[in-house]
Amino acid sequence: MKHSLTELLTYAFIAICTFFAPVTGLLIAVGVSIGLDTLTGFMKIYKIGEKFSSKKFSNIISKFVLYQAFIF
Repeated sequence: MKHSLTELLTYAFIAICTFFAPVTGLLIAVGVSIGLDTLTGFMKIYKIGEKFSSKKFSNIISKFVLYQAFIF
């Protein structure tokens, strides 16, 4: 039986969604927590008058990727 490319992509998409479905809530909670942590960090920087650096901001990206990877 031949399947079209659209059908195969649909099946692949459904399989990926099924794989991530059990941990979706946890992924969202971790993402929100990282966002709140970042927001409070920006508030602290503004309050104490410290200079913002892109190196510190890049830590957010690595933190997000690392925390999300540990969920799996």
